[in-house]
Amino acid sequence: MNKPSVALVSLEFGNVGGVGSYTQDLACLLSERKFSTTVFCGKSHEAEKQSNEYLTIVQLPMLDVPLRGYWFQILNYSSLVQRLHDFDIIHAISPHSSALCALIKHEHQRMITTIHNVPIFSAKKFFDTPPSDWAVKDVISHLMEISVGWKLSALCYSKSERIVCVSETARQQAKLAFGKVVNDKTTVIPNGVPFGIVGREQHENLREGDTEESLLFYGRLVTLKGIPLLLRSIALLRSKFPKIKLTVAGSGPLADKLQMLSRKLGIVDNIDFRGYMSRRDLMTVVNGSSIVVLPSYHEGGLGLAVLEAMARGKPVVALDYPFMREVIKNFETGLLALPDETDLARKIELLIEDEDLRAKLGRNARNRVYQDFNLDKLIERYITLYRSLAEQL
Repeated sequence: MNKPSVALVSLEFGNVGGVGSYTQDLACLLSERKFSTTVFCGKSHEAEKQSNEYLTIVQLPMLDVPLRGYWFQILNYSSLVQRLHDFDIIHAISPHSSALCALIKHEHQRMITTIHNVPIFSAKKFFDTPPSDWAVKDVISHLMEISVGWKLSALCYSKSERIVCVSETARQQAKLAFGKVVNDKTTVIPNGVPFGIVGREQHENLREGDTEESLLFYGRLVTLKGIPLLLRSIALLRSKFPKIKLTVAGSGPLADKLQMLSRKLGIVDNIDFRGYMSRRDLMTVVNGSSIVVLPSYHEGGLGLAVLEAMARGKPVVALDYPFMREVIKNFETGLLALPDETDLARKIELLIEDEDLRAKLGRNARNRVYQDFNLDKLIERYITLYRSLAEQL
């Protein structure tokens, strides 16, 4: 079968970073190569713009409340039973919102699941962080992931013919957590950035004015992203760099607590909370930032936000964990800091004061992502995988 029909099932579609960006980029690149692709997802402004001859986007009901992924599956189970029957390949983008595919799948279909995160590892890292950095919704989410999420993941993996891990770290964690269920099924296709899109965005010259003290964090406002740690680092830097400015782009359960923390630390004037931003607006901010700081304590795979910033030639500061070492080589393609505010502040200070280092890291970062995490090339590995499974039908 030369071009099997593919259904992608995901709560999220669009924006930058995370599962939504993964789904959008994968779907768009498949359709550009004339693969008949249908995405079943929750409501999304990005989804409204993307349909074409080879790409159909079906937006399904969702509740914007905690544990959205679970509610998405409950609300849409009957609908997806009817709609998924005729596809050759079902790609469950994440067990968090796609595990129901394991119950829907027929014998004449092949199923792939992507591992972005292994619940037991993310939960363990979460409960190792300071309780003062927690939000109640965060705690509930991780408790659910340890119990229900783990079981849904195991079900999804057991019914899948192949499992795509978005990093080697994710594969090793999955093997430790699920053993024989995943051992012989996994393949690593790393997260990537479509440079065709990056080039078009840069051609549009989306940019805000920047200075060497213009910092950016973007992503979900949750504890594991390390934003409280970053705010404490900014408080340390403020005495030496009173004009330092950190833009925080994103929304999530930690939003109110971060506002309170910035007031407590006396850095309200140094922090610009932007909330949720469209991709275009966010890229304007990314292009205009001097330094991108993404201090995650845990990423199940390679953080897409890190790759996106690096692809745009930005020097990135991240925490020194295995998942970051897969893409960042310290002092060559970015800076890695210890998970404490003093060392994180020290690494940021190095970049503020050294324009040549910023330029070197940004240049090397872009080259690194272009060579090894270029989704325009990696998409061929997905196509090969789909075709090999379709031949078994």
